[in-house]
Formats: sequence, structure tokens, C-alpha cells
Amino acid sequence: MAPNERFIKRLLIDITTKCNLFCIMCGVHLRADKYDMSLDLFKKIARQAFGYAEEIWFSCGYEAFMSRNFLDILEFIKGLAVSNSSIITNG
Repeated sequence: MAPNERFIKRLLIDITTKCNLFCIMCGVHLRADKYDMSLDLFKKIARQAFGYAEEIWFSCGYEAFMSRNFLDILEFIKGLAVSNSSIITNG
């Protein structure tokens, strides 16, 4: 793979299954299991996949700021070559 060649246009990743809203049109709040992705799992995914993506979007169906690992994840991605990332939030 050439250094600037990307195979994935947009990689969407949820780091938690928590949300602070209870919107009637969304079934997220009906999930019984609420968990945060571990920092180790996030690092493993990031190392394997982020280099292939043009864009990384964090939290596409849940609220990323509710993850207890959010600040650690931000600290970790500072050291990666992620040129375009976004956080989707209901805040």
C-alpha cells in the first residue's frame, strides 16, 4: 500500500453503548447492556484499521462523552496519524 493510499472512506466506531437521552424514536435506551470499549481493545482496532481510513468518526449511535475511557482514547489518538476525525454528539 502506498503511504497516502486509503481503502476505507469513512470508519465509524462507537466506544460506548451509553446515551444520556431517551429519544422515543431511538432504541438505544432500550439496550440492557451498557458498556464502554476497553482502552486495550480500542488501541488494537486503531492500530489495525485507522491507517486504511480517510476519516474516523467516533460515536455514531451513542454518546462518546459518556465513555469512562474517552480522555484516554483522545490521548492515545494524538499519537496516531489520523488526519481527519470527528465526534458525533447530542451535546
